[in-house]
Amino acid sequence: MRRALLVSVLAITLALPGAAQARSSYCSPSGDYCTSATARGGGALLRLATFSFRGLVRVCVEPPSGAGTCKRFPLRKSKEGIFVSFVRWGVHFPDRGAGTYRVRWQKFGGTLGPPLTFKR
Repeated sequence: MRRALLVSVLAITLALPGAAQARSSYCSPSGDYCTSATARGGGALLRLATFSFRGLVRVCVEPPSGAGTCKRFPLRKSKEGIFVSFVRWGVHFPDRGAGTYRVRWQKFGGTLGPPLTFKR
C-alpha cells in the first residue's frame, strides 16, 4: 500500500505538460524512480525522485552543440520519505546558448531511463 502511494506521489509530482516538446519526464515501469527536466525562466530544473536507492546520482547535460558535462549530486530524503535530487541547470552546468539540451541520469554504472530534453 505504501509503495503504491509513493508511486502515485512520484507520478503526480513529476508529471509535466509539454506535448509540443520532446520528452521532458519519465517514470520507470516499476515506479522505482522518476526523472524530469523542466525549462524555467531561461534555465531548467532537473529532478530525480526515488524510494529505491540512495547516495549520489550522476547528471549529464549535453548542449545543442559541443561536449557534454557530467556532475554528481546527492539524493536527499524528503519529508515524504522519498529520496530526491533537485539540480538547477544554470547554477551547475555551462550555458552553451539557445537550443535543445539533453539530460541523462546515471546510477549503478548505467543510465536511468531515456534522455530527457529541455529548451533554452
